[in-house]
Amino acid sequence: MKPRDLFRVILKLIGLLLLFNGVVPAFINLVEWLNTDLTSVIFLVLTIIIVLCVIYALIFKTDWVLNTLKLDKGFDSETFNFTSNKTSLFIEIGAGVVGLFFVLKNLPQVLIELYFYFRFNASTLNHAEQYISDEYALYLSILYIFVGTLTIAFRKWIAKLFN
Repeated sequence: MKPRDLFRVILKLIGLLLLFNGVVPAFINLVEWLNTDLTSVIFLVLTIIIVLCVIYALIFKTDWVLNTLKLDKGFDSETFNFTSNKTSLFIEIGAGVVGLFFVLKNLPQVLIELYFYFRFNASTLNHAEQYISDEYALYLSILYIFVGTLTIAFRKWIAKLFN
C-alpha cells in the first residue's frame, strides 16, 4: 500500500467525521437561529456552506487535497508493508492525521467566535443583547489549530522522536 492510498482513506474518513460532527449540529442550530436577526442566519448558512465545501473536497476531491497539503511527500519508501517493523512510517502518518484532525475540528469554533467578536465590537448599532465570549474555548481552539499545523509540518521529526 502506498502512503497516498492510506491518506485517501483517512481523508475520506475525516470528511465523514466532519459531516456528522460539524454539519448536523449546525443544521440543528439553524432552526434555533431562525428567530434571530438576518445576519446571524446568513452567517450560519455561509458557515454551513464552507464546511460542506471542505467536506466535499475531503470526500470527493481527495487527490486535490493530497496535492495541496503535500501529505504523501517526503516518505522514505514509495510503498510500505504493514508487517514490517518500520514504526516511524506509521507514527509519521498518524502524526499527520492527528494534526489535520486538530485543525479541522477547531477551525469552525474559531471562525464563529471571531465573527461574534467583530460583530458586537465593530458595530455602530446599539445592541440590546450582550456578547458573552467563551475566551477559554477560543484560546484553546486557536492553540489546537496551532499545534495541529505544527504537527503536520514536523511529522517526520515527531516520528524520529519516537524511534
